[in-house]
Amino acid sequence: MWSQVEQALTADAHPSAAEISSSAKSLGHHLPESTIRGWLNSRPVPPWSKFEALLHALGAEQDLEWRSLWAAADEAARKRKAARRHRAAAVERTQVLDPAESACITFERSTPPGRARNYARKYGILVLIVLIVLIVLSGPLVAMWTVSGRPTKDVGGTARHGHDVSIALCAQVVKEPSAVYTDPNTSARTIEYKYSGDVVVLFRPSNNPPHWRAIRTPADSPGYGWMQASSLARC
Repeated sequence: MWSQVEQALTADAHPSAAEISSSAKSLGHHLPESTIRGWLNSRPVPPWSKFEALLHALGAEQDLEWRSLWAAADEAARKRKAARRHRAAAVERTQVLDPAESACITFERSTPPGRARNYARKYGILVLIVLIVLIVLSGPLVAMWTVSGRPTKDVGGTARHGHDVSIALCAQVVKEPSAVYTDPNTSARTIEYKYSGDVVVLFRPSNNPPHWRAIRTPADSPGYGWMQASSLARC
């Protein structure tokens, strides 16, 4: 558009900004000299009414389809402004992201699509290998946990009375002296005595009788014995 304006200026013997302003004023238009000088230097897309006044001042309004040229230039200018706003918004979003997110955006912008697919395939295979290794290693751990969680025949010896037991909780002796019996009745043989404040490990026999608790017995009598529930309190 402005190249055509340059031709119109050449055809009019290159009038100065002051002369163009004076000519426009004589035709009833208001075009300050400073405005005309700014247009000729920066070549913006002024409003159509102002641009039409410039054409009248140059006597070139009949030379070309100026309205079509102006419309095309105006659309191009709008697109440039929209692109600049989009770039500015993208820069602003990048600045507020944390370093990891910013690095990801930079990587996505700088990595060609083919290379990005190669990276995705490579790291996808790596993740799959890690998952397989974890599954393989977790097998023995699960087996150990399953075995350790099953009821055992005894701790440090064979089970007495045919009861399966497993470690449950601890308990504190609240009465003294409290006897530990070989069987869940007070007429059974006494293994040892516990005193107030002692802590014992509880077991869970498969047929635990009421009012009795199975506890781990000392090393010299491995396995478990029995104490009255009224003598114990949970830790």
